[in-house]
Amino acid sequence: MPVTRNASRYMPTSAEDTKILEARAVMLAEKVVDAVSSVSSANFIRFRLDERNAFGVSYDYVKEVIQNFQVTPLPKLPAYIAGVTNYRGYLLTIVNLNAMFNIKRDDEKSSSYIIVVVNGMTSIGIMASFIDGSEYYNLATLDAPLPIDSTSKQDFIQGLHNGTVAILNIDKIILFCQEHLKQLSVEK
Repeated sequence: MPVTRNASRYMPTSAEDTKILEARAVMLAEKVVDAVSSVSSANFIRFRLDERNAFGVSYDYVKEVIQNFQVTPLPKLPAYIAGVTNYRGYLLTIVNLNAMFNIKRDDEKSSSYIIVVVNGMTSIGIMASFIDGSEYYNLATLDAPLPIDSTSKQDFIQGLHNGTVAILNIDKIILFCQEHLKQLSVEK
């Protein structure tokens, strides 16, 4: 005949034992909260430049997604700067990631969307052909970006989410664009 034990006999009987158990419970709960908060996850907008190449931008940077825009090309700009558009009365620089990452498009269909991203006081628009929705990613679990033709361009990608979506480093892209546009204005 098996011996059954009643768990209630292990419960604390004194007030001092109860206080010790409560203190331990609080300490363990804090460790769980710290562990959960140390996992840096972010929501991002997922978009594609063509049928194959998927990218993501953290919603921390996204101000708006716009359609029905007209990009005005400007002379002497690098290929990755598609031009500018009037965005609420301001000129918004439009970045063409196809040119930046040397992605050859099968079709020449123009981009349907501009994702307006902001870092501090600087805004740029990123051209996108398709908006696929949004997801969460964990910064700690991103895969390393695949090698690109240029080391500096590899810095434009924080990592790969699920091995298929390149999460963009908007800080580096904006800084790169600002530096090149300043060089062009000095050369004039």
